[in-house]
Amino acid sequence: MNKFETNQCPLCGEVLKLRRVCGVNVFSCPTVTLSNHTHYEVEVDGQTSIQHMYVGSWSIDNFANSSRSRIYKQTPHPSGTGIRWKLMTEVSHIRPDLEASMSERLEKLMMTYE
Repeated sequence: MNKFETNQCPLCGEVLKLRRVCGVNVFSCPTVTLSNHTHYEVEVDGQTSIQHMYVGSWSIDNFANSSRSRIYKQTPHPSGTGIRWKLMTEVSHIRPDLEASMSERLEKLMMTYE
């Protein structure tokens, strides 16, 4: 059922770690971003899987049953404490690549949304 990389982080090459959270297998990169998120993560349960990628102030979610990617932008929380992720757009599926390439691609793609 899972179509996403679960052995090695496609953004940096680190070996992914497996943990189980509430019956869901979570494969995560040990690299942590500036926003305190794991670099790359795949959640797999019996029904579906979700791929999360964090690149700079951007987040990309891919769902196993979709050919589209959701792109989120990190923004300050209205309360002034913490951050939140604002859905910016949905685009054709974005495949993971090395972090520098992903960052460059996202910046070009998202110029019209800032």
